[in-house]
Amino acid sequence: MQKDVHERLSDWFERQSNEVADIVRKAVEAASAQAAARKARDLTRRKGLLETAALPGKLSDCRRSSPPSARVCTRTRDGNPLV
Repeated sequence: MQKDVHERLSDWFERQSNEVADIVRKAVEAASAQAAARKARDLTRRKGLLETAALPGKLSDCRRSSPPSARVCTRTRDGNPLV
């Protein structure tokens, strides 16, 4: 059975070389598009997780640009930091 299928496919590939080339080209394009979509989806997920990593409630980042001066501080109900 396997040998018969192999022979028939080989014959068809030889007779229809243009169609086979189109099929292979489309398969390669589909695979690269799928990989690009996966990469974009993963980057979006990672970016979303990093952006939503804020501290909840009264504990919030004071948003300093330099890491040594950054600190976690509590905020009052009106949103002003406690000193």
